[in-house]
Amino acid sequence: PSPTKIISDSPKQIGQDWLDNLILPTNPVSDATELQLTKTSQHISEYWSRELHSVTQAIAEINQRTKTLGQIAKQATSNDNPLRSRWQDNSYIGLKTADSQSQQVADQLESLNLKYIEHLEQLEAAGKIDAQSASLPASSLQLDGSKITKLLLAEIHKDAVEQSMTMFHWFQNSRPEIGADFSNKNMRGVDVPLKGVKQSPGFLVKKIEINGEGRLLDQQIHFSGNAYNLSTEPQLMEDPARFELRAQGKHHAVISCTLNRNGDHPTDDFQIACPSLSLGERQLGHEDSLAVTLGPSNEVSAKINLQSTGANTTGTIQLRFTNVAFHVDKLNEIAGGKVAALQMNQAVTAIRDFESTIHLTGNADGVHFHANSDLGKRFATAVNQSIQQRTQNQVQQRLASLTTQKRQIVDSFRSQIGGELKKLNAALSNNRSRIANMKLNTKKADGLRNSRF
Repeated sequence: PSPTKIISDSPKQIGQDWLDNLILPTNPVSDATELQLTKTSQHISEYWSRELHSVTQAIAEINQRTKTLGQIAKQATSNDNPLRSRWQDNSYIGLKTADSQSQQVADQLESLNLKYIEHLEQLEAAGKIDAQSASLPASSLQLDGSKITKLLLAEIHKDAVEQSMTMFHWFQNSRPEIGADFSNKNMRGVDVPLKGVKQSPGFLVKKIEINGEGRLLDQQIHFSGNAYNLSTEPQLMEDPARFELRAQGKHHAVISCTLNRNGDHPTDDFQIACPSLSLGERQLGHEDSLAVTLGPSNEVSAKINLQSTGANTTGTIQLRFTNVAFHVDKLNEIAGGKVAALQMNQAVTAIRDFESTIHLTGNADGVHFHANSDLGKRFATAVNQSIQQRTQNQVQQRLASLTTQKRQIVDSFRSQIGGELKKLNAALSNNRSRIANMKLNTKKADGLRNSRF
């Protein structure tokens, strides 16, 4: 297989792995029905609906009974009826019942007055519980910097490795084939090596001008320069073969490659220094997870250093990006969708540059690489801080909303239940006063003092 075969995961696979391991945000209180105040208020409302209905009915019965007794008493005093004493007996029995009922309702109202105070305290306590829950540090979406680096820069890193290895491989294949015979077969005679005289290669190009082109970070580079010490018998050379090239024009670069065949194993060295490239606009990440656009005004400087010994290749590629601008185009709904993407856009505007170092190893089966970059960390930090601040603001808004809600519920309870209790207490007081007056009149009519009541 070609040594430029790059073994790496696709952005789609990397994005799916990121989503699978994403720490999703949690909110201690996410639904109004889960509020302790809501539950307590509902329970209290049901209690008072039942109790007030019962007391209202009881007072209505007492009121009706006292009205009836008043009519009986009036009729009994206005008629010279021989059965008057019987009416008075009936009046006595009715008054006794009404008096007993009014006392029961008075006891019930006294209990409800205490319950009213208790329920006010319960509503206040439930409001405090909700405020404490809302104040808990609700977790927000947390981005892993290393995974963000891998996702966003996967294609750029792969292109850099693939194109660097392709260029390195081109230089390695540009030297003359070892052992190739360029001698004139028609020449007569025999070459006799002289003792003490160092053997020279049969074919040697000490210097040759070359020019060509190649791709680096997806940009076409035109280069020219010299190649030195190219031979079919490099083992006989004191100096290794080398290439020294420069790229001029839009993309300046210095390229050097040394091919040494003097030792037991071939050792090659390849270096590129490119102070300024432009990637143009690039799509980073993947639309199924996190898709980001890198703006067209970016500039990249690159330093590439590759070495190979035998069939094994190692090296580093250092990239420095400046004048960058990011735009989050799409974010999977699992990670927050459009709302979170908007927050990300507001956060990443502060990122204007970043660096990335790629470490690669390769052999006949292909090339593996891993990369370190501050982009993922800075991207994650900016987004996490933005989301954390937004979460804190939401907590403060939530606390203010809960305070308002508690005040409304407590004020409504005071107004409605407190008002009903006042009315019922007043109605009972009127009935008890009426009963007391009727008892007094009944005693006077009988000429009895404290004999029945």
